[in-house]
Amino acid sequence: MHHDRKEMFGGVADFYIKDQCLYLTGLWRWQSIEQKKLSNLMASKTSLSDINILGVTSLDMAGAYFIYKLQTTFNITTIQHHPEQLSLLTLIKNNYTNGDIKLRPLNTFEKVYQIGENTTEYIKDSKNLIAFIGETVLSYLQIIRTPFSTKWRLLFDIIEQTGVKAIGIVALLCFLIGVVLCYQIGSQLKMYGANIFVVDLLGISLLREFAPLITAIIVAGRSASSFTAEIGSMKVQQEIDALKTFGISPIKRLVVPRIVGMTISLPLLIVIADIVSCIGGMIMAKMSLGISFYEFIQRFSIAVPFNNYLIGLIKAPFFAVIIGFVGCYRGMVVKNDSLSIGRETTKSVVYAIFLIIVVDALFSILFSSIGI
Repeated sequence: MHHDRKEMFGGVADFYIKDQCLYLTGLWRWQSIEQKKLSNLMASKTSLSDINILGVTSLDMAGAYFIYKLQTTFNITTIQHHPEQLSLLTLIKNNYTNGDIKLRPLNTFEKVYQIGENTTEYIKDSKNLIAFIGETVLSYLQIIRTPFSTKWRLLFDIIEQTGVKAIGIVALLCFLIGVVLCYQIGSQLKMYGANIFVVDLLGISLLREFAPLITAIIVAGRSASSFTAEIGSMKVQQEIDALKTFGISPIKRLVVPRIVGMTISLPLLIVIADIVSCIGGMIMAKMSLGISFYEFIQRFSIAVPFNNYLIGLIKAPFFAVIIGFVGCYRGMVVKNDSLSIGRETTKSVVYAIFLIIVVDALFSILFSSIGI
């Protein structure tokens, strides 16, 4: 476990809390300490009874001071440490009982050093991402070869969680999107007596762009965060380690069903979003522009090509893979503390929505370039 923590945290001073014990890991040196992060910990109301610094691979005067600061802040009397760390801790305790110190600003060389440390962390994260992609693909191939050995009940639970239970919020918001778009577009066309053309603009914009994009963003905020929190909680509670102990692949058991379930449920949600948003626009067109339901449907069938509907559905599997993959990956990189779950959950939602918008823009450029 000590080796795993060292690989996880790299050379950065870090910590996690377990069973009211504060575990410190990494390099507790002045180059690696994030003072703001420690200040947030000291300002919290966390109840701690012990500090364990056996995972600290390197310690200097600044690191010993902040360890002493943590000890006095939480009224902790005992510290689990290596014998060689005792001299620095004793020195700080005897000479810095009052006052406070600040980390001095970094000079040019030290800034370069910090950039190198951050670059190393990004490279490690990229390697982990590539390994995660490879293991996920291999798990897919294993499931294709032996489909009956897979726990399909978990897949149905994921479909219910990400699809069936999301119908209400997706339908409501897409209905309102249809109403708002029809009102905004119709108010401009009404000035020129071109009321009927609201059907053309509404149908194309909803089926091609707004319904798929809004649905994917809603599901990203709802399901990507859920995936990260669920897998992250399992990692903190060492349930993933238990799966490995029993010879069960966490990727195959936890990640693949979520991605496959998302790939199945999101296109169905987009179909519902298309229907409901068009109904919202149709109702608003009748109320504000005087276009009857029959006129709306007749004009819709003539003016809105079917390929706009297909374009919206083509995007759905790509959006689904992004949501499932980002949510699961951020959950798998959660560290062994509850604070990390919150950070990674926030990252999963932000990254998923960002990638969805980027992919949607790429599709728009692609379809425009080939004239679709």
